[in-house]
Amino acid sequence: MNRRETIKSLLLGSVAAGIALNGCAPDGSATKEVAVPETDQPLYGRTEKEKERDKKLLSETFFNEHELATIAVLCDIILPKNDTHGSATDAGVPEFIEFIAKDMPYQQTPIRGGLMWLDNYCNKNYGNDFMNCTNEQQLELCDKIAYPGKTSEELL
Repeated sequence: MNRRETIKSLLLGSVAAGIALNGCAPDGSATKEVAVPETDQPLYGRTEKEKERDKKLLSETFFNEHELATIAVLCDIILPKNDTHGSATDAGVPEFIEFIAKDMPYQQTPIRGGLMWLDNYCNKNYGNDFMNCTNEQQLELCDKIAYPGKTSEELL
């Protein structure tokens, strides 16, 4: 037996023994209930400085109403609701994209520029901005831009 196998056996054996012994408590006293503090902030181990920065970012807005609505439509096209799961909007993806745009300012111009491009393309080709196009037109455009390297010249 080599050293790695020995160490692995020792570690796995001690972990397995701890689990087995803890699960054998007759009155269930081995289980502890931990009180989770109530807060409106996510509990993921943020430092005070990070919490303040998150609070500041969450209080600001970057996208306007039209841009957020466009992002929501795009998210729901990419991840639609089905029988068992909600849509991307239900999961808060547009809000997350807003947070990321505020957290990473270098992403703001490409995201906002992409949203403007969608509206300009749709106005030119369909006579409406992306939000006011039909579902078929929105899907058609998303299919045209979804595959890098297969984009037609008209989109460049």
